[in-house]
Amino acid sequence: MFGLELLNLKDAPDKHFVSVPARKGPEHSGRVWISKLAKAGYVEKSAPTKIGFNFQTYDGYLLTEKGRKYIRWNEGVCVGRSRVTGIVEYTEPADLGGMTFTRVTYSYETDFNEIVKDLGLEAELRGDRFGLDGKGKATFVKTNRGWRLE
Repeated sequence: MFGLELLNLKDAPDKHFVSVPARKGPEHSGRVWISKLAKAGYVEKSAPTKIGFNFQTYDGYLLTEKGRKYIRWNEGVCVGRSRVTGIVEYTEPADLGGMTFTRVTYSYETDFNEIVKDLGLEAELRGDRFGLDGKGKATFVKTNRGWRLE
């Protein structure tokens, strides 16, 4: 996440820290991002300020209640929700091994949440680099409850 590490400390249960290596200077991209996250209220400097992990020392920032909504342990940063905006094409349903399949190509867009807007990242995330808008493909299987995503 933005050149940062998300740590869960055994000696601080249920507390998740965002951190950056302590030896990095203020111009390091991780330091720039953590500063932006702190100014927007997603993290706060807390004790312990130095976290030892993987033989390195990190400056730690505790996730705030606001930060825990979007920065998730073992999942990363939730930037929004993608939604299908249209079906581009699909194959005629075909039987294979007693099951009926169809392949669908669809277009989608991402509705960004508060963290993206607070950090001013919407234009950058809409670009091709991140693939948060565009086309996707899926295979559906016909079941006795209707079509289901495989």
